[in-house]
Amino acid sequence: MTGPFALSINYSSLVLGLGLLGVYYISLYRHGRRQTRHIGRRFRTREYISLCSLKKERLWFVLGVVILVLLTNYPIENLARSYSVMAYLSQNLLLMLAAVPLMLIGLPKWMILKLTRPRWIDLFLTHATRPVLSTFIFSGSLVASMLSDVVTQQSKNTLFRTSVEVELITAAALMWIAALSLMPGAHHMTIMGRVIYLFAQSILPSFPAFVLIFAQHSFYPIYASHISALGISAVADQETGRGLSKIISLGILWGTSVVILIRASQYEQRGADPEPISMDDLEREFIRSERKPKYQG
Repeated sequence: MTGPFALSINYSSLVLGLGLLGVYYISLYRHGRRQTRHIGRRFRTREYISLCSLKKERLWFVLGVVILVLLTNYPIENLARSYSVMAYLSQNLLLMLAAVPLMLIGLPKWMILKLTRPRWIDLFLTHATRPVLSTFIFSGSLVASMLSDVVTQQSKNTLFRTSVEVELITAAALMWIAALSLMPGAHHMTIMGRVIYLFAQSILPSFPAFVLIFAQHSFYPIYASHISALGISAVADQETGRGLSKIISLGILWGTSVVILIRASQYEQRGADPEPISMDDLEREFIRSERKPKYQG
């Protein structure tokens, strides 16, 4: 069988997914063992994992990895690579707005602290997750992935396609770290700041969408030459793709904003601070203040 639905398993994607899950669960197990080494009793493997992570965190992470593997495998990968603008745009957006945030919120707090503790990682993320810069990186990466030359190259060159996907995932991670206030430290956006920030992410990349939706010809020759295999025109595929991508982006980003506002309201009703500063945040700020002289010197 040939064509867009020819069976083609992306084994590198499967290996990546299994690798991510393996590293994740091994890290949970090892951390659980270290935390209980002075208790004087042994636990089962599942109990070690449960001691240092919540069930919902593990569920979110696994779901994020599953979505990542599905999006980069048959048949979506086949369609996105050479046949359909709709598949390509939807794949990119779901990677950035579904797989990435689910994996991030699946990381326990202690794991985020450990991963971001190295000096240069902390320095990079502190600057790269600032609202203006992360907005520029996120929107710029998404718009760049829509350029005709980029789309053509990713269809012809597997290495280039992989680099585009890595760039989009990285840009999405920076945006979501800022939007969800995952980076340890005392300088987080306010509740309304995060809502406005997410709103901006849904609006800025929209301007190229209007060009694609109302265009009378296809901007992507690589898809136009193959789309007939799906039984629709290149222009219809392009218009549908941009319309669907806007539904995905607005639904996820605005939906997240609503959840943030609802949770903040619930905290306030209980008389709690919706934006508390934890001891981990203060400790990270103290570490940064100690490092500043080294950077300046």
